[in-house]
Amino acid sequence: CCSAFGRPAVFAVLHVSSFALHAALRLRAIDRPSLDRAVALLADSSRNSLVLQCTPAAHRAGIRTGMTVPQALARCPRLLVCPRTATGEREAAALLRTAAFMIAPSVEETEPGVCTADLTLGAELNHRALIGQGLAWLQAQDLPATAGLGRTPLLALYAAARKSTRLNSSH
Repeated sequence: CCSAFGRPAVFAVLHVSSFALHAALRLRAIDRPSLDRAVALLADSSRNSLVLQCTPAAHRAGIRTGMTVPQALARCPRLLVCPRTATGEREAAALLRTAAFMIAPSVEETEPGVCTADLTLGAELNHRALIGQGLAWLQAQDLPATAGLGRTPLLALYAAARKSTRLNSSH
């Protein structure tokens, strides 16, 4: 598919796997756990809340999406549980959008944890370098992301998600 300017359409996608979990962990400034620790994100703060997402360490310990807190703690007594936080997700989404705007002037927040940038207007720019800078900036903000390039937004998302899957094969 071509843009209105006759150039091939190219898109970049920035993707944060387990977005809500990373957003919640960013807010734990005093005891921010490493991703090597078993951490589970809960739907709410009630005792019977369900696990929405977990770190690779929690997954290795047997924690699965949909478990209740007592089930998860029975499998991993040292599990750190964090409630989902709307504030954290808004802040993380703003950081992700900022990184996407570092790459291109035309950006869409496609879904939570995913931003799509249209690269057709800046064909003369070194987008790979800009993407690398955006990813490094997100990492410095404690928001690990991957990026993908594609002729369509969906192909770019597949590329970004595939990189995430290879890096975090337990999700």
